Amino acid sequence: MPGADDTFFYLGPTWASVCNTPLRYWKAEMHEGGICTPLIVQWPAGLKPPTGGITHRPLHVMDVMPTCVELAGAKYPEEFHGHKITPMEGMSFAREFRYQPFVGHQMLAWEHFGARAIREGSWKLVARKGGPWELYKVFTDRGEADDQAAKDPQKVRDLAEKWEAWARRTQVYPTP
Repeated sequence: MPGADDTFFYLGPTWASVCNTPLRYWKAEMHEGGICTPLIVQWPAGLKPPTGGITHRPLHVMDVMPTCVELAGAKYPEEFHGHKITPMEGMSFAREFRYQPFVGHQMLAWEHFGARAIREGSWKLVARKGGPWELYKVFTDRGEADDQAAKDPQKVRDLAEKWEAWARRTQVYPTP
């Protein structure tokens, strides 16, 4: 059974793998099974026909704040009580709600408990905590079944360098 009635643990790794099929792994990992989550929006006053639109462009939770700020017509402050505020990292996807062209992110990177990943275009470089980099073409291999790292070591190096630069800029380092 996935878990007893009196526990908060309800899904172990084997059940989590079944729930995420065909995607690999689960939350807290950077493979698609850990980071792919649908966003469903219902907004009768704001969404005008056509309805039921689906986008396959990657978005990130960091994009929710800039989207809400834009839709509210607000301005994100640069400081509060004399203290500088870190600028928003994400980008607004409000254009999606207006059915206007929206390019999305050219690059996204993640780190969570030592697991790390970077996605640029159709390429995704990903590693579990302490594990080696794996390379996938996520547009054609969404389940991350065909690791291309050995076939394209230069792409691994290029994306790993970009991940390292992102990690330094966003204060992933020093790790606790």
